[in-house]
Amino acid sequence: MVMKKGILSLERPVQRGAVTDWHDMEAIRNYILHDELKVAPEEHPVLMTDAIHNPRWGRANTTQILFEKFKVPAMYVPNEQAMCLYASGRNSGVVLDSGYGLTQIVPVYEGYTLPYVASKVKAVGSDITSYLGQSLRYDETH
Repeated sequence: MVMKKGILSLERPVQRGAVTDWHDMEAIRNYILHDELKVAPEEHPVLMTDAIHNPRWGRANTTQILFEKFKVPAMYVPNEQAMCLYASGRNSGVVLDSGYGLTQIVPVYEGYTLPYVASKVKAVGSDITSYLGQSLRYDETH
């Protein structure tokens, strides 16, 4: 979320795949629903994927905000790795899900994730981007 305090600063309400600033996250959802999608959330059910290692309280907090603040009529929160497989026409496989703040390897069998064998990887997109940037700067000076 961008805020003006003399100069602009960039805030990231999600760190390593988990929401760390619920107020900013609510503001982002408000912006997406009202300004970008231009919908009345109370008239539309919401489908929002969730990562396998997110804590239950995080899912509960998201659900509470969407029902109480945005008045959505219904909500479904499937696992994002299972949804990735469905999008490719499969319901079983291993998903390597690497993003800016979270990398996970998740096996899925018949549409069900197997959390006890899923793993998080410490190398995430932001780390790789930072490393590549440092490498390029190093190469320029030598």
